[in-house]
Amino acid sequence: MYFENRGTSENLGRLALHGGAVAAASAYGNAALQIAAAVMLARLMTPEDFGLVALVTALTIFAPLLIDFGLGDATAQATKITHEQVSCLFWINSGIGFTIAVLVAVSSPVIAWIYGEPRVASIALYSSVIFPLLGMSAQHIALLRRTMQFGAIAKVQIIGTLAGLAVAIPMAMSGYGYWALVFRPIVNMACVVVGAWLACEWRPGLPVFDKDVSSMVRFGMHVVGYSAVTAASRGVDRIALGLSYQPQQVGSYHNALMLYENSIYNALAQIHGVGSAALGKLRANPAELREKYEAALSTLAFFVMPAAVILSVTGSDVVVMLLGERWRESGVLLGI
Repeated sequence: MYFENRGTSENLGRLALHGGAVAAASAYGNAALQIAAAVMLARLMTPEDFGLVALVTALTIFAPLLIDFGLGDATAQATKITHEQVSCLFWINSGIGFTIAVLVAVSSPVIAWIYGEPRVASIALYSSVIFPLLGMSAQHIALLRRTMQFGAIAKVQIIGTLAGLAVAIPMAMSGYGYWALVFRPIVNMACVVVGAWLACEWRPGLPVFDKDVSSMVRFGMHVVGYSAVTAASRGVDRIALGLSYQPQQVGSYHNALMLYENSIYNALAQIHGVGSAALGKLRANPAELREKYEAALSTLAFFVMPAAVILSVTGSDVVVMLLGERWRESGVLLGI
C-alpha cells in the first residue's frame, strides 16, 4: 500500500483537508507540550544552561535538512516508486546521518575552541547521537506522508516529545543542569525511530540505484539547497551571538525563538508535509494545482497573520507570565 499513488481521484481534497487538520492539530498539540516543557525547565534552569546547548544547536541546525536531503519529499511526491528505490533512499539518509554524527563528534573540541567554552565539547559529542536516528526514520515518515497517514505521524511525534520531557524534567529537578537539555532530544528522537518503524511496516532491503532514484536525488538536491540556506539564516544569528556574548544572553535569545517557533513557525512546517504530499499529486494539472495552492495560502494567512500581530504586542507579558521575571529579555525579543 505504501507504493500506491493514493489520493489521485476526487477524494484528494478530502484527504488533504483531513490531513491538514490532523497535522495542524498535532503541531499545536506538540507546540503546547514544548511550551509547557520550556516553562518547567526555564524555572528549574538558568539562561546559561539554555545558552550552552544553543551554541551547539546553532552550528548543527542544518543537519536534519541535510540528512533528509529532500528525499522525504521525493518519496511522498513520486508518481511511482518501488521497494528497492525506497531502500536506496533509506540507506542514503542513514549514511548521511552517520557521516554527520562522526564529523560533529570529531569536531567537538574545535567547536569548544571556537566559542572559548570547554563545556560545549561534551555537549556536541553527545548530541551527535541524534543524527543517525534522524536518517533511520526519514523514509518511514515519508511513506506515512505518501499514504496520508498524518494521524500516525502525529502520534509518533507527540509520544517522542513526551518521552523526552519524562527524562529532561527529572534530570533538571535533580540538578543536572544543561544535561537535561542534551538528553531530551536524544530520547525524543529514539522514540520517534521506534514509533515510525512500528507505524510503518515497510522494512529496508538491498538498495537499487536506478535512473528514477537518480532523478529523486537530483530533486532532493534542489530542496536541500533551499533548505540549507534557510537553516543557515536561522542559525547564523545564534552563532554570532555565541562569539560575542556570554551563554546567558544566547539562552535568552534562544528561548524567545523557541516560543515563536512553537506558536507559529512549527505549524507551518507541519502543513508543508501535507501540502507537498497532496499538491505533488496535481503536477499533471497546473490549473487545479494553482487553485489549490492559492486556497491553501489564503487559509494560512487568515489564521497566522492575526496570531503574529497578537504575539508581537503581548510578547513581553507572555514570557514573564510563563517563564518568570528573569526571562524578561526574551519577552522583548519575542515581541520583535
